[in-house]
Amino acid sequence: FSYLHRSDRSKLRLRVWMTLEAYKMHIAVQNTTTRTNQNALQSGQGNPHADKQRRSPMPGV
Repeated sequence: FSYLHRSDRSKLRLRVWMTLEAYKMHIAVQNTTTRTNQNALQSGQGNPHADKQRRSPMPGV
């Protein structure tokens, strides 16, 4: 029984770690996307496509 309990605990720890990693990756992707959008805005001020992108809600949020 103690072996099973220990195995469950390590599985839980692994799941928590995976969730944290996925969360960190998500944040990094969001930061990159935001930076890219800002660059596009700066490079083409009157770009209607960039304007449309800015107004639309971000995917994956």
